[in-house]
Amino acid sequence: MDDIVESAQGGNQESLNKLITTYTPGLKAMLLSMVDEPTAGDIIQETWLSVFTHIQDFKQQSHFKTWLYRIAINKAKTHFKSAWVQKMQPESDSLAERFNTQGSWQEPPEPWGCESPEYLLEQEEFAMMIGSVLEGLPNNQRLVLLLHDFEQLSFGEVCDMLEITQSNAFVLIHRARKTLYERIEHFLLTGKTS
Repeated sequence: MDDIVESAQGGNQESLNKLITTYTPGLKAMLLSMVDEPTAGDIIQETWLSVFTHIQDFKQQSHFKTWLYRIAINKAKTHFKSAWVQKMQPESDSLAERFNTQGSWQEPPEPWGCESPEYLLEQEEFAMMIGSVLEGLPNNQRLVLLLHDFEQLSFGEVCDMLEITQSNAFVLIHRARKTLYERIEHFLLTGKTS
């Protein structure tokens, strides 16, 4: 990836596009743990604009991903500091999102394949439970868990991005994992999500 970054620093548009397609999904996943989807989209655009403006300043003393995520986190912090911003998750109407005004699917559901409906329902319940646990975690625990366990960043990189100590990061990830594992164990033992 270093050669793509160097090429992008040289102004190669194809390399810049490659960076966007490679890193935007991870940026979005990280930001969605902090803000709603429209705001995450705005922050992603601001982040890439900042990257393109300052890509010559990147000295490759850290990984590009770490530098990029630090920019996005700083943009999100700026967002939170703005007095006019209220962090509100809009209520979504899942039926309205799935069907058009004529009652037809917006996008048809995926085919089931060989799995039984009971198996699929159990998997969906499990995924919903995991999502609900992640949403319920305090922001700092969720961020450390997502950045380290899902984005595969080192604790050093996570600490630099979030401006926390390594011992604090260890405590936060331990608490997040403990909460997650307890809920998973409860689900596996009882089949109940709560």
